[in-house]
Amino acid sequence: MALTRSALEKMDKEELVTLLLGNKDELAALNKGINTLITKFDSLEEELRSSKLENQALTKRIINLEKQVWKNAQYSRRQCVEIIGLPEDSSEVTVCKLFQKVGAKIDSKKLEACHPLPSDDKNKLIVKFASRKDAELVLKNKSKLKDKNFDDIGLEISKVYINESLCKYNKFLWVKCKKLWKEKYINSFRTPNGQLKIRDNNLKTHNIDHIFDLQVLFPNYDFQSD
Repeated sequence: MALTRSALEKMDKEELVTLLLGNKDELAALNKGINTLITKFDSLEEELRSSKLENQALTKRIINLEKQVWKNAQYSRRQCVEIIGLPEDSSEVTVCKLFQKVGAKIDSKKLEACHPLPSDDKNKLIVKFASRKDAELVLKNKSKLKDKNFDDIGLEISKVYINESLCKYNKFLWVKCKKLWKEKYINSFRTPNGQLKIRDNNLKTHNIDHIFDLQVLFPNYDFQSD
């Protein structure tokens, strides 16, 4: 029968000792059960820790594999540039005249391809050079287009931009970095040779190859939002 607190308080020392001794088998069984639960808990805790470490290792491996895939995708674009602002029907001759305005003597023979990007990127052309050095030369001098007049090459436009051709995932990262820059989380960002780099507000440079790299640097930032 269960004893109430009031009943226990009325017992003297001898009665309490007798009560406890009479229930020692129950107490021993209870203690054994507690020890068993502790052992099981320790075992489960170790399994959880082991699973967590295994999951971290797998996640790291997946991230490294994804980084390599996207590095390869970007490497395949090293001979390409993107031009923003030219009409979609611009000929290779017009494009070469544009390159000449930045000091790059490029003719059609040095181009492998020149065509518009998908319809969601209006007035944007992608140009592939036969030589990576020609692409690098154009990109090195692209700032010379600033304040240029394009009437002499038959174009009634005010601004044209030449950019590196980024793979789809690097464009995604570029958008995230631009948002960080606008919100003053970083000092600057750029993409030399297709490698996305940011400079934090302490002027330290970081390579960004994966969204995970940004999440580590800014753990409290919501990268899921647009």
